[in-house]
Amino acid sequence: MLRRILIGVVLFSLLSVATTAAAIHIEQRLLRTRAEHLLEDIRSLELRRSTWADAQRVFNRWGAWGRYDGSCVSSSCDYEMAFADTLWNHPGFIPNAIWARRAWGYLGGRRSLVAAHVLVADGLVLGKGFTVFVEVPPEGGPNAPFCGYGYTLIGSSETVSRTFVLVGSLPQLALHPEYAVTTPGGCTGCLKVNVRFTPSADPSDVNRLMDFNIACLTSREPCRERDDIMPSAWKQYLAEDKDARD
Repeated sequence: MLRRILIGVVLFSLLSVATTAAAIHIEQRLLRTRAEHLLEDIRSLELRRSTWADAQRVFNRWGAWGRYDGSCVSSSCDYEMAFADTLWNHPGFIPNAIWARRAWGYLGGRRSLVAAHVLVADGLVLGKGFTVFVEVPPEGGPNAPFCGYGYTLIGSSETVSRTFVLVGSLPQLALHPEYAVTTPGGCTGCLKVNVRFTPSADPSDVNRLMDFNIACLTSREPCRERDDIMPSAWKQYLAEDKDARD
């Protein structure tokens, strides 16, 4: 009798783990697919060229995850879209402990948030942005970053106004005064890539600098470095930083 109970407990535990893993996998795949489509839509909007009608098509497609303050009309609209996984929306869903975060990661979970925005003024798209936050599970070993604790990997690319001072090295801005690639030094518990560009930036540069590796949301091996989340932008940053130091 006891043996039968133990077998039942083990089978139930295995079934629970398998069910949880399957649910996590499905949610992360849906989140990744949704993020890929949203990124494609944001990249398709060209600054100073795409119209209010073009923007409306994007707004209508993502209305379930969209919001705006005040009014949203052709003369002025700042529209935001965002979606996240269960753990991001409900941080108390699992215990805030290293073992729990590692277990969640082993089962395929990636605490993640995807956000975008589009700015329309006078009937034209004059601004847009896309940001990905993905939690990196704790890593063991003496050389593990952040002392073995988990951290957040962030990639962000967005328009800034012409009056905004682009933060970047002088050699970098001399090469391309309409955009800058930076990484903040005071990002506590995170690694981040920032791309900022003005409405006058070349569309090909904007498209290239909005190259996100959305696979980070579902990859078996977690993305841990800045070149994992924004490969093109970070490659350029490292090359220009090296040139500035040489």
